[in-house]
Amino acid sequence: MVLMLCGAPEAKSGDAAAPKLYPNYINGAFLPASDGTTLEVINPATAQVNGLIPRSKSEDVEQAVAAAKAAFEGPWRKTSYIERAAMLDKIADAIEVCGRILPQRCTS
Repeated sequence: MVLMLCGAPEAKSGDAAAPKLYPNYINGAFLPASDGTTLEVINPATAQVNGLIPRSKSEDVEQAVAAAKAAFEGPWRKTSYIERAAMLDKIADAIEVCGRILPQRCTS
């Protein structure tokens, strides 16, 4: 989630007012929906479009699940709880750094 909100590639458009695209993050890559369709994310307080997200299909879910299974079978499964805790602490630190950005992206 940190990568998606703080490090996702920005939408490319000639229109400065175009909503930003927040792609899927699967297996270390930012990806659109398999068919390229998107959904608008609408702020219920203002009815404005905050951004676009992929309209993921079953193929996209299958790809994400396969990547998650492969990751689980990889080194993470053999990582000690102490090492996992250290990694999660780093993720928490990244969330803190993005703490000022997250509310703006979620509500603007």
